[in-house]
Amino acid sequence: MMGGEYSTAKISRGNYLSMWLEPLTAWQLPETCGDRTDTRVETGSIRIHCFVIVGNFRRCGEVVSCAGIKVVPFAAQVPMIRIQMPPNMNDLFGSLIYELDVYSLRLPSSGALPHRLMVQVMKEDGTKPHFRVATGRFYNAPTRNFATIGRVLSAPQMGLEPFEGVQSHVLYVMLQMAVPLRGQDRTRPAPNARPGSYFVIRAPPGFRMLQAVEVNHTGGDLGMVTLTPDGDAASRLNNTMPQPAPTGFGTPDLGGWSMLGEEATYALLDRSLIPAMSSLVMGLRVYPGNTSMPITNTLNLWSVQVYSPGDHNLTVVNFSATFYRTGLGGVPVLGRLENALIQPLVPMVSPSASAPTVQSLSVFFRAVEDVNAGGSIDVEAPRVFDFGAACQASDLSDGYYVTGPVPSVHRLPEIIRCESHRSSDVQTGPYNVARIFIEGPLKGVNIYGFSIIARNPTLDEVSQILSLNDPWSDVDWNITTRGPEGSPVCATYGGAPGAADGSGSWRLVNKSIPPKVSVSQRPSHEPVVSDQWTKMRQVAKSLRGTFSLKRLLKCQGEALATPGPAIAAGHLRVMHSNCLYVSQVEV
Repeated sequence: MMGGEYSTAKISRGNYLSMWLEPLTAWQLPETCGDRTDTRVETGSIRIHCFVIVGNFRRCGEVVSCAGIKVVPFAAQVPMIRIQMPPNMNDLFGSLIYELDVYSLRLPSSGALPHRLMVQVMKEDGTKPHFRVATGRFYNAPTRNFATIGRVLSAPQMGLEPFEGVQSHVLYVMLQMAVPLRGQDRTRPAPNARPGSYFVIRAPPGFRMLQAVEVNHTGGDLGMVTLTPDGDAASRLNNTMPQPAPTGFGTPDLGGWSMLGEEATYALLDRSLIPAMSSLVMGLRVYPGNTSMPITNTLNLWSVQVYSPGDHNLTVVNFSATFYRTGLGGVPVLGRLENALIQPLVPMVSPSASAPTVQSLSVFFRAVEDVNAGGSIDVEAPRVFDFGAACQASDLSDGYYVTGPVPSVHRLPEIIRCESHRSSDVQTGPYNVARIFIEGPLKGVNIYGFSIIARNPTLDEVSQILSLNDPWSDVDWNITTRGPEGSPVCATYGGAPGAADGSGSWRLVNKSIPPKVSVSQRPSHEPVVSDQWTKMRQVAKSLRGTFSLKRLLKCQGEALATPGPAIAAGHLRVMHSNCLYVSQVEV
């Protein structure tokens, strides 16, 4: 270190020398400091040693005042050292050169790219500051894999997982970089022009990156959780401490993205900056592949690779880190359950809340993918159905499990308990999700069957479901198998069949419409009736045979029962204005 050429620009005893270490968000220096010869300073403190390099009969002296300083009050980071020049130091100017050695610097646990030291000298009263970026060698610290935090957050589809074979699915990826990244700086003259930084997000095998999408900064929990105990455990981050991100949460400019296969590359725009430990959330549209991939698959792993020169103008440093989903495990690509069927015993709506219709549902499915012991099965009903605060699941009667030439139905391998849940975004109301925990494993080739008790909704409750935005369908039932860690393995795609023709989930029946009516005449093209119910009976009597309810839909206008093409096809559409439904009946 040197002073000015003349004594008017000297560095004097009592002047303050400040040093900043980049990145400011990564260093956590000790706040205590003292001279190397001072035995009173506690262990682990910063140590200073000042001595003369060039200058006869001069001395630098012993430091009596120094400290590690926080740039931001109350922050966890301590990236600055402030030293008061020794009181017995000779003034430094002209050809004199002193050396100031700093010991016991605690390197950032996250690492640091090549950087320059920043220093400032000022008078004791804070006047005449002089700031310089040090020349000479760059300093850096090895960047460790765990330091860059990655997560795959919930998807816009209300947290649903991607299914095998779907054309596209949007996932949110959150990153916290351990080091600051800068874009290319073309304004510096050669050879000091700095190359740009970029990072590559790699999805598991089978995925294909399609495009980057906008992120809604105001919705959901995006960017709010940076480090979580369960996510840390899955990502081997058990020993890290949660650190705040001073610059908050943001999304990189979409113009920097490029996609190739399972890789999404983001190149920082010219002269742009992403400070270390900033929370970035990016929306990526992906094709999840044609095969299922549970989290137990060792290939189900995401990674990020970072390329940056730091402050250097030539050498690009790179490092990589693997990451998982927020919470346990990776992002499963769900298989599609086969032979799924949910059949009601009493499909009538509840007459009233005080006199509910409670029934036993028969549930069947082929597991498709093996599930390890200790897994569970979810039965998800439309939001107005209620499994009760403590759901009840059990085996079917013995007759369902008889063996024969057709594929046999198996009991669940020992039902342990049944837990009731509400939909993820609902705090009150019916418990429409039942989670059945089992002791043994599920085999993918087997068909399983069990029963579960549910309360049917009233007509008023049914009318509410038509206005909700359910992630599946407001009127569909679904089945999901989960591994022992709770992550889904397979699920029904678009609802579990239950209707007689297999066209979709079963539907409620309005009890005011008779399920069966006998008719004995040929159709008349102009039935003359005076009221709605009589009109329906008149048309029914003009037909031969028996008609039964096929499905129940919302009413759309006045009562109507007219013969025509539907009758020729063996069907009759009936509308009843006293209910909320249109019933399609078949002859």
